Amino acid sequence: MPYFFDYSKDMAVLTMTSKRQITLTREVCRTLGLDKGTRLDVRLSENRELILRKAAPFVDTHGMLSHYAKSKPVSLQEMREAVRRGAAESYRKSIK
Repeated sequence: MPYFFDYSKDMAVLTMTSKRQITLTREVCRTLGLDKGTRLDVRLSENRELILRKAAPFVDTHGMLSHYAKSKPVSLQEMREAVRRGAAESYRKSIK
């Protein structure tokens, strides 16, 4: 059964060291599924509160920008051809 962190009664005060490091409580680590070496995303909210999230592994980010694509992916050969056409067009305009 997963453990859920109840912020209303399980609040903790953390102390920052001289090296600007903090130690998270066991409950926070358990709730977020954090282990030694886990990378975290830390953001500052508009209310000057820290938002702490487990960072997504790079493999999980594959395709996350695909909704910005305006057309289907192209091959390396198609890219080279497009660059060649663009360079030829630029040259033609420059000699007029």
